[in-house]
Amino acid sequence: MNAKPYFYGLEPRWFGANRLYKIFVTRDVLFGAYVAGQFYDNATAAVQLHALLIFLRSWVGRLLKLRAVREARYNEIDLAGPEFLAEDARNFRFERTRVLNITVNRRRCWFWALDSVGDLVVEFCTGERRRFVLVESQDIDAIGEMLRSFHPEAATIGESVAPPTTARRKRQAWKYYAFNGTLLFGFAVLFAVVGFLSHQNGGMPIMFWVAAAMSLIAALACYRMAGKRWKLFVPSEESS
Repeated sequence: MNAKPYFYGLEPRWFGANRLYKIFVTRDVLFGAYVAGQFYDNATAAVQLHALLIFLRSWVGRLLKLRAVREARYNEIDLAGPEFLAEDARNFRFERTRVLNITVNRRRCWFWALDSVGDLVVEFCTGERRRFVLVESQDIDAIGEMLRSFHPEAATIGESVAPPTTARRKRQAWKYYAFNGTLLFGFAVLFAVVGFLSHQNGGMPIMFWVAAAMSLIAALACYRMAGKRWKLFVPSEESS
């Protein structure tokens, strides 16, 4: 069994699914084991899929079961052996001799994850950087201490911010619903315009009009959820 200390880091990606790693810490190496993608728990799936979760719940359930299987597998595997990197092409090893600096920031990265408690940046001697959002209500100061056992000069910066309550997280989610609603509304307009042009040219616009209608319905659902989240108000939290 692997008894090495670990924490979870979500690697955000602009052009592709985010990657959740279980990062094991040793004196000489950081081992990053890929365990999940964009939807790594029920809460993230609910925020990102919105109304579509009704139709994709079983698929999300399979993804979460797969995460549990991966984590169990890495608890048994020899991280220092060749099978660790062979297990998944997304896995990584950061040797201490390659790492120039490590910075743990207590600032929450709400843009990438509502359950963020901060982020981690690893800088290498080559100038490369890897960033991970720290999620799932982890103790960020404990992570900083853990990383100092690997890199003694690892710095923890920023002010500690208490994790938001469930009610406050729900209210903050209005931004995600509003953004996705606007995106879906844009698709609805695009499909409608393409359908109109197809009709003008004697084509078959029905598929575009159906896509436009579905996008519009999804956009309205997102805007409705954004309105509900915006109305949530906790006076004691807002005044603090």
